[in-house]
Amino acid sequence: MDDLGPFCGLNPRGPDHGKRGHGNRTVTSRYGPGKVRRMLRCRTGKARVSERKGTPRFDARLSAEKVTAVRAHVAEGIGTRKTARRIRAHPGTVARYTRRAGDHAAQRHDELVPFSPEHRGAPVRRDVGARRQEAEELCRRCPRQGDGGDHVALDPETRLVVSPVVGKRTADAPHARVRDFRPRTGGRVMRRMTSDEYPVYAEPIRGAYGHVVAPPRAGRPGRPRNPHVAVPPAVTCATVHKEKENNRVVRASTRVVLGTAAAVALAVAASAVGRVVNTSVVGRHNGTDRNRCRRKARKTYALSKDWDTHRAATVFRYFSYNFGWPVRALRVKGERGRWQKRTPAMAAGLADHVWSMSEWVAYPAKHMPRK
Repeated sequence: MDDLGPFCGLNPRGPDHGKRGHGNRTVTSRYGPGKVRRMLRCRTGKARVSERKGTPRFDARLSAEKVTAVRAHVAEGIGTRKTARRIRAHPGTVARYTRRAGDHAAQRHDELVPFSPEHRGAPVRRDVGARRQEAEELCRRCPRQGDGGDHVALDPETRLVVSPVVGKRTADAPHARVRDFRPRTGGRVMRRMTSDEYPVYAEPIRGAYGHVVAPPRAGRPGRPRNPHVAVPPAVTCATVHKEKENNRVVRASTRVVLGTAAAVALAVAASAVGRVVNTSVVGRHNGTDRNRCRRKARKTYALSKDWDTHRAATVFRYFSYNFGWPVRALRVKGERGRWQKRTPAMAAGLADHVWSMSEWVAYPAKHMPRK
């Protein structure tokens, strides 16, 4: 990387901490085998750091080609042991670099996807599909691990994964997803929220977007009425109810969870991705996720043995999908009539090209604090 613009100040006490493109970086020396790694100095922060600081390649014993190969294999859904055999490394080394890639991807997502994108030329409220994606049992031999599930908030128009939460299949995960999703959207109310019939979603949405109302005192003796949470009329949430016979869906209907049926109908009419309430976009993404993350494939021996590696591989897969996975439905025709590939980040205006794996790995993170 010849351009020093992507590098930011890493000294927490410096005035340019976490800021990019200020031109205050200089190359002071080179180190490592062949003297190819650069040591950078910040003029304002008075700190000397390696150009690999903040990347998965920092303090790496493997070559840059092998580090990139580990990420590429994980992103393509290849298991840990198979990756180790292909690149001639130890499985523990592959798992360790997978965890590094997950931490780096989470920090890059916090920087690049701070808010859900606004549709240009249209109202700022967007459709958001939320669906509980069930994963395979993480450890069949260890009952203490149990099974897990990914709770994903996805924009159906751009296919952008806004907020994923990897955890247990409990009521805490939907609450964590809504707490992470609301600040990313700047507190704006989405045009319509769609989910499956997982009953836990209604409560965190009501708590995040509603406000506490204290009933006025009636002036009569007795205990006053308890305050309650009132949800604004603009907040709408609907689910798809499927009726099955012989394991086949025979009928599907819409059930309004929050808001009114008229408000949901208006939101559906204004949507650019469909005229009915459904979770097909999120369901299609779940299929892509299972295909590209070996740990979630059905009937496989590549199941996860620990939560840290599973969470890191899942997080890395989600964020590499946003910036490095062209979606066929998002492609557009260029000036000469040729189709141009676009990733969800490009459709959302967060990137101008398809990120390569080597570019993603070499780009330093800001070390933003997790909220």
